[in-house]
Order: sequence, then C-alpha cells, then structure tokens
Amino acid sequence: MVAPIDASEPEPDFEIIFNGTGTSSAVPLVSCLTDPAQSCETCTSTLRPSGARNVRRNTGAVVRAVGADGVKKTILIDCGKTFYTSSLLTFPRYGLRKIDAVLLTHAHADATNGLDDLRGWTLSGAIQSSIDIYCDRATMDSVGAAFPYLVDRSKATGGGDVPAFNWRLIESGNAFEIAGIPITPVSVHHGFAAPASSTASAPFPCLGFLFPPHAAYFSDVSHIPPEAWTIISRSFTVHSPPTNGTSCSSSCSSSCSSCSCSCSCSSCSSPAPSQPNGSPAPPSLSSLSLSLSTPLPLLLIDCLRLLPHASHFGVAQAISTSLTLRPARTYTFGFGHQVPHADWEALGEALLRPGAEPRGWAREARSVVEEELGKDGRELPREGMWVRPAWDGLRVCVRGREVWEG
Repeated sequence: MVAPIDASEPEPDFEIIFNGTGTSSAVPLVSCLTDPAQSCETCTSTLRPSGARNVRRNTGAVVRAVGADGVKKTILIDCGKTFYTSSLLTFPRYGLRKIDAVLLTHAHADATNGLDDLRGWTLSGAIQSSIDIYCDRATMDSVGAAFPYLVDRSKATGGGDVPAFNWRLIESGNAFEIAGIPITPVSVHHGFAAPASSTASAPFPCLGFLFPPHAAYFSDVSHIPPEAWTIISRSFTVHSPPTNGTSCSSSCSSSCSSCSCSCSCSSCSSPAPSQPNGSPAPPSLSSLSLSLSTPLPLLLIDCLRLLPHASHFGVAQAISTSLTLRPARTYTFGFGHQVPHADWEALGEALLRPGAEPRGWAREARSVVEEELGKDGRELPREGMWVRPAWDGLRVCVRGREVWEG
C-alpha cells in the first residue's frame, strides 16, 4: 500500500509517479504462481500483503510539473499492457484526472498496447476531448500498422468508439515544450532491430526523456551511444529549449554555440560492439566525464537484473551510468522476477555504505559492480552513492536539488 500524502511537505517543482516498474512480462509470472514447487520467491510473495512491492506492472510513469500558465500538468510516459490497471490505483490515489500529453519511448507492446484504454478519457469527452501523443516516426508507424484506428480514426470499425489522439512527431536531440515544460528526447539502444536475424542487426532505437533541470528517464536501454551523451550533457548545461520550439539538426544547437562537441562521425550511428551472447557490450565510460553546469537531482534508469540482457542494462551498467551523471538520487526500475525488492534495497544500502559488508545477493551484486567498473579503471565512490529500487505507486518529488519520496 502507498502511504498517504503528507499535506505538510513542500510543493515540488517536479514529481514522478511510477505506474509500473516491471519488464514486458510484468511480475508475478503465471508460470511461477502455478508451479507446484512454488520456488520463485519474488512471484509467490505477491500473494501476501508483505510482497506488495514485488508486484511490477509494465514500466511507465506519470510526470507532474508546473506549466507556463502556473497550473500543474500531467504527462504520461508510455501506456503499456498493464496501464489501465495501474491507473485505477495511481490516478485516484494522487488526485490525477486529465492527461495533458503522452510520451512514448518505443513501439513495443509493454509501451503502447494500453493506448486503446485512453478512450476512458476521451470517449464522449468523458474527461477531455483528445490527448496529444508525442513519439518518433517509427513508433507512430508501428502503432498505425498494428492498430490503424489509433492513428487514423476513419479506420475504426464496429461502433467507432475509439480514443481521440493528436499525434506529434519528435526527434532525438530536438528539445520541445509541453505547456511550457521543457523536454528533450534522446535516442538510446534497446537491443537489436532484428535479434533473430542470422546477420548483424542494427540497434533498435528507444527514446529516453530529459526533463531539465530536474530528471533523466531511461526505461529501456542496453547501450547509450556517444551522441546520446552529447545530448544529455547539452541538455543539462543549457536547459531552456529554443523559444521557437525547434533546434538545429547538428550536434549542437545555437543555444550552446560555445560547445565544441561533434556527433557527426559514422561511429555514432553504427551498432554497438557485441558480447559473445549477442548483446551490446556495456558502454566504456573510462574516458567519459560529464561536468553538468546544472547538477542533476534525479536519474531513473533501467535495470532488469544482475547481469546485462540483450535489450536491458544490468546492475553494473545502471550504476556506471549513475556514476557518470552523479545525480543526487538514482532509482532503478524495469525489473524482472529474478530478484525480490528486499534484495534490491539491500544493494542500495551496500552502495550507500561501502564500509559495510552486505550479505547474500547484495554482496554478489556489489562484487559484480566493482569488477565491471574496474575494467574501465573506475571504482565505487568511497563516500557512497544513493541508489534505490522504485516500486509501483512510488512518488518521487524534486524541488531544486532536494529530492524526497511523498
């Protein structure tokens, strides 16, 4: 259960509510719940109140920030298979109603297959007449191919009761605003475009979203390419999008003309090197040092399990990214069912207090992190670092550099 909101807490500048923190299959798995051996600690725990934080619906979130008109706006990130179930909990709990916009990271089912449920907001103007959907061209085309009526209402069949959307195309690195709230999409790799192919496959792109100066959000990532780091650095150095809502197509916009970076080389668009299992190699960050003029309060980062997956970060990659960006707080999410919430919490404690000796899985995980960082000549900070697992229904608030759960 989510604790009641404390009315005495300060009003945040930015807040994010996790609609879901699980991978595409969600947690629990029916195969685990019906297994006579009942051997999966994570899944079977969800049958008891004490295991509530092990219930992990498809990854997604609600961003709340004040718009140019002084009114707080509600922006949904992804709308997957379990969105509606999540919304029945989070929307009444946090007093949410109108959706001012939806940001889509990519076209996989766990990010888009709940779009039809948004008819509950727009049908007969129940809450609003339509919803703006922001995504890249590939995502819109994929949604249109699977569900034509979601992109073109004239293709609806039956009674024609479908949601009303306004599709807005965005591109990686081109900052835009929603009601005066600055957002920068940044394309990262989410596995391969054709993983079953016998030949080398290009990376499958997925958008992360930057909300300068408050947060960076990466829900589905296996590799952060060089041009993405350029965008991240630029976004938190000059965090106001151009007043005309556009930006140039080169690596640096006119708003940061003093920057000397360049991402026009061919290596930026080439596939990441592969490991023996076919997954993208973890990014080497030994030579990467970002000095953000706007310190980042909050990093929200994909972390499927202990070891990296073909399409998701493992623990070491998530921690390495946090070390590079140096946020005040890092929340991991996008979990599978291999590790229960309590073990993720124990790892967080082990990272915060390096002198303490963790036990069990947390000890193994910290050892893996130290080993992987050592390959790049890096190490965990002696003063510790703040990393915690998110859970469904968690609300994280930001005001200036201060971050708290509410």
